[in-house]
Amino acid sequence: MFSMQINDEPFRLVTLTPSLTVVNGWRTNITSANVLTVDADTPPDRLRYDVIVEPEVGQLRRLDEVGAVTTFSQADVNDGHVQFVHNEGNGSGSFVFQVYILHFEQIN
Repeated sequence: MFSMQINDEPFRLVTLTPSLTVVNGWRTNITSANVLTVDADTPPDRLRYDVIVEPEVGQLRRLDEVGAVTTFSQADVNDGHVQFVHNEGNGSGSFVFQVYILHFEQIN
């Protein structure tokens, strides 16, 4: 018997205006209250965020990695593994991201 998975549900950004408040020089976790994307037929670890404009005065970090990251998943957010770290500079801490579904691997 042959089985095929078809991803036919669109994802939905639940937090239409994602935001976060951070004290100058501090760090804070990014949670699903700040950014949440859902998809009925895609697990959170396959819903990915790519940072396409990085913040001027800080960086995003995953707790299990050293240094800044530009990619993380909704599962990372749900599990409390993503932080914004403010570096005490003047300027914008805002960043721009795009959301996408990590595609299934092709089986030959």
